[in-house]
Amino acid sequence: MTEWPSRLLDGQIYCASHGTADANDLATSRLIEARANGFVLIGQAAAYVWVASPQFTLELEGAKSLLPSGLVTISRDPMIVCATALRALALTSQKADRSPWSPGGIPRHQRHGGD
Repeated sequence: MTEWPSRLLDGQIYCASHGTADANDLATSRLIEARANGFVLIGQAAAYVWVASPQFTLELEGAKSLLPSGLVTISRDPMIVCATALRALALTSQKADRSPWSPGGIPRHQRHGGD
């Protein structure tokens, strides 16, 4: 709760909650822009794909998707729900198991520019 809601923070939360690192090396201005806009570069075998992180800090449904099963909050502030979920996940060593997207609505991996 010490940072303002941002797409950069959403990307960091995405990586932490999935136990992965962003392979974006920030070598160009386009790569820096991608990170600032919540895009994460995930390396899978010999391929890399861009993933648009959910809006955990900006939208209530995204924040709720981080909550461990059985945990609910009464807050409607995405940042408070997000912080509560991350704290609970850290305390219980659980992973988020709910998708922030509706069934059938999982977005395809997105590419960002030509980098």
